[in-house]
Amino acid sequence: FEGMHDIIRMHSLIAEKEFNLTSTTPEGKKAKDLYVRNMLDIAMNSHAIKHIKDNPMSYDSQVRLKRLEKKNTELIKEVTEKVEGFEKAWEQMFEAETKFAQNLFKAAGGKKKNFHILDRAKYKEMLKKHGQPAAAETSEGFFIKGTKGKPSQIFINKDQAMISRSLGTGLHELTHWILKDALKEKYTDKHGVERT
Repeated sequence: FEGMHDIIRMHSLIAEKEFNLTSTTPEGKKAKDLYVRNMLDIAMNSHAIKHIKDNPMSYDSQVRLKRLEKKNTELIKEVTEKVEGFEKAWEQMFEAETKFAQNLFKAAGGKKKNFHILDRAKYKEMLKKHGQPAAAETSEGFFIKGTKGKPSQIFINKDQAMISRSLGTGLHELTHWILKDALKEKYTDKHGVERT
């Protein structure tokens, strides 16, 4: 049983670290559970396959061997399809959440062209252009407050947000914009100086 426990623990970590199958959503929990269950079955089948190959005494050993190998192939296919399906579903959720944040940005007075969803290379380029630290390359997003008549901008690192499983990146950066830009009241003081 200790060996089984180790396999379950190892594949739980692999599911989370390698495939980003997190238990934070129902889809992620199902995908992770299927991955771990199938990998345990594959490990047990592989042990049985090795035993049959090492001890081919039984009259039906070839039949059992083929049946176990076929079952392992089916389990691997099922895991692959589930992981790919989860990845597609996650990307759809991310796209929907980000579009919602863009729409809120626009509704609150921002312009869509100032809400940027970028791949890793373009994001890195924008960090450099806006004087952000190199360490921010692994961030999911950043906000630049507009100055001297230039509008504020939001930048989303889609690649990193997908890896981090951070659905709320767009809303997070939008919150910065709201708190630092949109809620500021502008007025002119008694000396004619515009203030915020």
